[in-house]
Amino acid sequence: MAQSQKLKVTLLIVVLAAGLVAGIRYFAWKNVQTADWTTFRKQGDPQSPIKITEYIDLQCPACAYGSQQLQGLIEQHANKIFLEVRFHPLGVHVHSMAATKFAVCAGQQGKFWPFMHLILKRQQAWSELTDPQPAFLEAVKDIQLNPQSVLACTNDDALRVKVLEEKDAGAALGIKSTPTYFINGKMVVGVASMLDEVYRLLGIPKPVEPAPFQK
Repeated sequence: MAQSQKLKVTLLIVVLAAGLVAGIRYFAWKNVQTADWTTFRKQGDPQSPIKITEYIDLQCPACAYGSQQLQGLIEQHANKIFLEVRFHPLGVHVHSMAATKFAVCAGQQGKFWPFMHLILKRQQAWSELTDPQPAFLEAVKDIQLNPQSVLACTNDDALRVKVLEEKDAGAALGIKSTPTYFINGKMVVGVASMLDEVYRLLGIPKPVEPAPFQK
């Protein structure tokens, strides 16, 4: 009986210790990295006349196309467009969460935009894989980051929690599909509607068929 009670106490201590470690890791990640959580996903001057928040699923083909179009517009009108990316991984895209975590961890090392552009360009290839991790690690190497350092970052459970919190915040705003944009506070759904609104605000004609941005 005493031995059974001792085993129960031991198991309780192990469970409590594991919970404590997980809690420490979560709050350490939150406290140390939250300052950079959105900063590296912002591009341009916040005082620009056109402010865009892009809700994106990194495995969504329309999101890849929309991102290319936006980057092309920013290249041409850098002083007029401010862009912030927010994550909205959809359950239908099984690799979206993994891609998002890799993008965040690349961003923590100053390479969010190069990584995101690269994996969106290669999206079709890695989307068809059973395990996309090798493709993501290859992209990490291609942008001159340390694969093991980035991989260690993606393994932090607190990061998944942060991504899901951001998705929930987007859902509370009424986001149901990707890509969805807020342009100067106005919700715009889909790439075609986004382009219509941005060209309208720029005051220039929209091309009949905008060419994808390649970099």
